Amino acid sequence: MEFKAEITDIKTFVDKSASLQPHTRIYRMKIPEDIKFEFKSGQFIMLAMEDFPLRSNPKMLKWSSYSIASSQLEKTYLEFSIRLLDTPGFTNHLKEKAHIGSKISIKGPFGVFTVRPDAKRLMYVCTGTGVAPLLSHIRTLLFSGSTIPISLFFGFKNPDVYIFREELEELTKKFPNFKLEPTITDPGRTDWQGRTGIFHDFFPTYSFVGKEETDVYICGNPKMVEDIKTILPTIGFNHDNIHIEPW
Repeated sequence: MEFKAEITDIKTFVDKSASLQPHTRIYRMKIPEDIKFEFKSGQFIMLAMEDFPLRSNPKMLKWSSYSIASSQLEKTYLEFSIRLLDTPGFTNHLKEKAHIGSKISIKGPFGVFTVRPDAKRLMYVCTGTGVAPLLSHIRTLLFSGSTIPISLFFGFKNPDVYIFREELEELTKKFPNFKLEPTITDPGRTDWQGRTGIFHDFFPTYSFVGKEETDVYICGNPKMVEDIKTILPTIGFNHDNIHIEPW
């Protein structure tokens, strides 16, 4: 399916320790009322703008892939979390040119990074904007009434770029089956009382419950994805239950 959606909200996160430039943005786009767009949580779509054509063929649009963060239960809008870059490309164009009211071309959905229907216990591991497809999973599961244990290990640079923080913390209060484990990589942040380091620092000694029956979904930096995929079977997780989605 292909259609145009209008940006209705933009939330910008700035890494104050590095610069005053935007680091990450969450975009919300309204689905036209006459469009019946269906997708499964974990899938992605492709975005394009009319003023950003292919370099090799200016008559064609340049399409770029982004995971959907919104729940598949939501029928009125789509949400994306995008790490902003300064290198030439569609992401930089989106940062510089897109604003509330902009029309974005959408094509999809695509992908199979979806929840197994027979999952008994779910563990999500991600870094940065890799949280997007996992949050779509979590939102859909929790608000559809699922009571299976769900945990999210979410790594990011520092509290400045802790995207979806308020919502995630609220979900832990509202749903007793949802556990949140955030961790930052910047040492010495006095405004952070939580865990600091990378997943490798504590996964080997962490008290996981039900490892053999847990389905694990990993998304984010390719090195992190490969590292966690490698270490989990060595600490008791079933290799066949590990699902990955590198950036």
